[in-house]
Amino acid sequence: MEQKKGRLNRLPKRDAAMFKRQLSRLQTYLGGIKYMTGVPDIVIIVDQHEEYTALRECITLGIPTICLTDTNCDPDLADISIPANDNAISSIRLILNKLVFAICKGPLLPWKIIQLPHGELTAPTNDINTTVALALLTSVAYFYAGLTKKGLGYFGKYIQPTPILLPINILEDFTKPLSLSFRLFGNILADELVVVVLVSLVPLVVSIPVMLFGLFTSGIQALIFATLAAAYIGESMEGHH
Repeated sequence: MEQKKGRLNRLPKRDAAMFKRQLSRLQTYLGGIKYMTGVPDIVIIVDQHEEYTALRECITLGIPTICLTDTNCDPDLADISIPANDNAISSIRLILNKLVFAICKGPLLPWKIIQLPHGELTAPTNDINTTVALALLTSVAYFYAGLTKKGLGYFGKYIQPTPILLPINILEDFTKPLSLSFRLFGNILADELVVVVLVSLVPLVVSIPVMLFGLFTSGIQALIFATLAAAYIGESMEGHH
């Protein structure tokens, strides 16, 4: 208020500079409070030592906290502790991006149609580990079908039409299912990212139709993966092309 009225400019330069530094510090640490309409549902704390006062305030008010815990921090003070180097910008950025994405993805629907006891549903193929596991199962089924049909003679296809192509033929058998897994993972992840962005911009107008369309495209992606996997396994039984 004093700054808006120009009274700070009437003070001596030394006093004005001191008040401006104090004002800047208060705005840095407390400026965001004026945008809050209530007590936050959860608080993320990056530096436990630097934000110890805020952490104690959250404990007093009963606000859940997520804290990046370095070796010099107390993990018992936070509800959820994430072991991390709180001095490394890259690790902080990675963890915060994951947390922001999870928080934005949580309230996609403005109401709960079905109350789930253990959290919200999410696409399992949104995790690269799931799609890679599916690719490995497809590879196992591929080799099992080929060995069952042709026996040890199945491996003769790797030196056809010439033994020079042996490394390429081996690499081809492993890259096909992996390409399927990355395709499925990328499409599902892109769909959820689009929904998260639309929810942050227009919560109801566009997000729900896009989510319904996402269910349709997810079914199409599952059908494509199953069809290509079946064709890939059938190829091992018929011959190498």
